[in-house]
Amino acid sequence: MEYIKLKKLNTIIENKIDIGNTKLLTTSGHKMDVTNRNDKGYHTAITYLAPYDLSGHIVCSNASPECILACLNTSGHGIFDSTQAARIKRTKYFYQDKKVFYNQLSKELNAHVRSSEKLGLIPNYRFNGTSDLIIEKIYPQLFNEFPQIIFHDYTKIDYRIRPVEKLPS
Repeated sequence: MEYIKLKKLNTIIENKIDIGNTKLLTTSGHKMDVTNRNDKGYHTAITYLAPYDLSGHIVCSNASPECILACLNTSGHGIFDSTQAARIKRTKYFYQDKKVFYNQLSKELNAHVRSSEKLGLIPNYRFNGTSDLIIEKIYPQLFNEFPQIIFHDYTKIDYRIRPVEKLPS
């Protein structure tokens, strides 16, 4: 999917976002289904936002032109306009009201923990599915509120800006 087409999708979605039925967590997809197999012991959830500046907000501060071209945003279900629209809505929702976004995220993470427990699996979560935000600075309470979740992330943010020793345990 072309960058220009994705930017046009962004213009369709209005500034005031009604998140509607759009969930913040994704718990299924080919890679997650492989990870979530019972023999692995984990139950994964990921939040996918609209990468780089597709939503009008920069969520990947270190995205080079090569990174944008190679972005996995349009792989798998990302090829569908409805998926892209949901990612743009989520991103705009995040920037519109981070407190309300956190409340919904917290509610969905609680449900993820409960479903993981029912399955006898360890809940794990990645905020940056298609973004590169410093979540530990945006929502530092997240890690204390959900000690039962294994948080994971990978980033292009330089370790001088995001030193490992300052990350939540």
